[in-house]
Amino acid sequence: EKIRHRQEIAKTETRMKEERDKAQLYLDIAGVIIVVLNADETISQINKRGCQILGYEYQEIVGQNWFEKFIPGYRRLIKRSMYKQIISGKADLPERYMDVILTKNDQEKVILWHSTAIRNKDGQIVSILYSGEDVTELKHTEEALRMSEEKYHTLFETMAQGAIYVNDKGTIIETNPAANAIFGKHESELLGTNIADPARTYVHEDGSIMPPGENPVIVALKTGKAVRNVFMGIKNNRSDDIRWVNLFALPLFHINQENSYMVYTTFTDISRLKNARDALTRSENRYRSIFETAASIIISFDPNGIINDCNMRIEEILGYTPAEILGTNFLDIIEDSFREEIRKHIASLNQGDIIYNKDCRMLHKDGQYRDVMVNCSTLIDEHGIVLNEICIITDITQQKQTNYALIASEEKIRSMFNGVNEGIVVMDAKGYITEINQTMLKMNHCTSKDQLIGRHGLEFIVPKDREEARAYLTQADHLNEVRNLELRCLRSDGTEYFSQISGAVLRGYAGEIQGIIILSVDITERKQMEQQLMMTDRMASVGELASGLAHEINNPLTGIVGFSELLLMNELEESIKEDIQTIHREALRAAEIVRNLLTFARQHTPTREAGDINLSVHKVLELRKHDHRINNIRCLTDLDPDLPRVMLDFFQIQQVLINIIINAEFFLRLKDHPQITIKTSQHNGYVIISISDNGPGISPENMKRIFDPFFTTKEVGKGTGLGLSICHGIIEEHHGKISVESTLGNGATFRIELPFADIKPASPADGLNQTAG
Repeated sequence: EKIRHRQEIAKTETRMKEERDKAQLYLDIAGVIIVVLNADETISQINKRGCQILGYEYQEIVGQNWFEKFIPGYRRLIKRSMYKQIISGKADLPERYMDVILTKNDQEKVILWHSTAIRNKDGQIVSILYSGEDVTELKHTEEALRMSEEKYHTLFETMAQGAIYVNDKGTIIETNPAANAIFGKHESELLGTNIADPARTYVHEDGSIMPPGENPVIVALKTGKAVRNVFMGIKNNRSDDIRWVNLFALPLFHINQENSYMVYTTFTDISRLKNARDALTRSENRYRSIFETAASIIISFDPNGIINDCNMRIEEILGYTPAEILGTNFLDIIEDSFREEIRKHIASLNQGDIIYNKDCRMLHKDGQYRDVMVNCSTLIDEHGIVLNEICIITDITQQKQTNYALIASEEKIRSMFNGVNEGIVVMDAKGYITEINQTMLKMNHCTSKDQLIGRHGLEFIVPKDREEARAYLTQADHLNEVRNLELRCLRSDGTEYFSQISGAVLRGYAGEIQGIIILSVDITERKQMEQQLMMTDRMASVGELASGLAHEINNPLTGIVGFSELLLMNELEESIKEDIQTIHREALRAAEIVRNLLTFARQHTPTREAGDINLSVHKVLELRKHDHRINNIRCLTDLDPDLPRVMLDFFQIQQVLINIIINAEFFLRLKDHPQITIKTSQHNGYVIISISDNGPGISPENMKRIFDPFFTTKEVGKGTGLGLSICHGIIEEHHGKISVESTLGNGATFRIELPFADIKPASPADGLNQTAG
């Protein structure tokens, strides 16, 4: 019994070995990869085809971790994660999928896999059997086809010529943007319509209407022959004008069929080149048709720069035939000064970059150069490897020459712009400064245009004049110009000046307002002279009035003085005599005041002579004595009796002193105990006059502008802003100096310095004699 049992076991083992041998034979002769993976990711079985594809011996594969050894790193993590989920039952096993494996020589192979789960008696997956087909060559073929289609589609959509496809019924089935523009219709309006639709208007070269049956596309479709270089017109649906085109229609055929199933048609818009039609050779190949009808040079070269294709336009622009240029290096036709830069661009193209609108110079066959605009892109395979660089090169020589002429013209205009004596400001439509000339910089005490450009023009007009300026600018929009507008302008440092402006509106091609150009002339000096003239006229009028008034007052004063003197000669009671003496004394004082008024108001020719400053101070205080008394202003003097004489115009210096004292009086009007102190002294060859008050003082910002023309801190109507400016001018004319010191809240002191005259100092007796006179 035991012997029989051993025999049965031996037979069973023999049959099992035979079955395993058959299975192994099947695996070895199979034309596909067969591999079995255990749950722990190791390989338990693989056939000879699998070993051949992977490039390893059987012993080198079995027992290896499939994912670590044969799956590329960038796919390893996700594939291993998916496998674990399938083994654990959390994900379904895909029956068919495509993936990449890694061979012994580090090549990637594309495999189309089929998978089957191997389960134990409990239904759990213990291993997976994969059978796969190597489809790497198929994928490469599909990628080449895709690239060809992509290349065709890119050229089709971006070509300057219009292009359409028409089926065997004459129905439009595809158009590009250029064709849509020629017809003046959207793509959706063209697709599905007949190319020979009577509703469309086609015309012959002589202007006569083209019947539908003579349409070149229909002729090509019916005859099966290409129609080339037909000059005709197409009515544009949007503009209602005729677009003149050079038409090329190419019928396409299926293999072994006589009738065409489609016509490919291109339209070259030559409306602007009606008398310069150039016949272009078209290939029967789709790509070559588009390639050769391009308006620019199209050159293709490999990553090393070797030209492997170009269109016919190269001969027209650079003088080379395609046969002469093929096989040469692209850098050989680049002008020397651009060659190194283009070499770097080619290197960047090899990294997958794109070049847009790059200026360059290319060598013509005759040795001259042409200015061109270059746009380049690359053709890349599925692995990101650059196959070819494609460059579209547009001739811009004429455009460059025009630009150079324009630059020269602009430079000439700019020289004139900065050389004129008038300030020039250009503003945009909103009033913001966009350009200024050098004269305007100087007028505004600026050193850089950045200090003014970008700011609103009204910022440089004093607030009181801004509404007037805004109104004139608004008026300029309608009148196109502004003439001789006088405004007070404001510099960046806060100083003011008078400006006379004229301007004109800048308009675009459509007549829209783009800005305004302003011419500005600094008329501060002229305005100051006008104001001084007005004051002179006013003072002349006051003088005439004062003169007449003085004569009228002098008559009764003479009678009062005379009769009072006669009365005093008689014997009178003491009380009456004292009253008459008072009358006589006050009448004499009134006569003295009238004489001083006549002296101040009388017009004088400016003359300078050696004079005593103390005498000028006494005369001015005599004139202001009445105002000081009624305004309760205390006036203190500390006059140096040994002052040297100075060369002065008595009346101009008197005007300076009166202006400063009147200003002090104005600001002392609200003071409880107003006081003015006048001192004279001498130092280093100068007579010094100090006029101080205990008024409110001057703020630091106003101190900087105190002597500027038209600057005043008084209320409207209380001052012109010229008094201290005139004082400053008079003292400078006397070769002297005038300054002011003040602390806000603690009064102000004006200091005047006048140089000694080249004569001996005035004696106290001289001063007294002049005062008496």
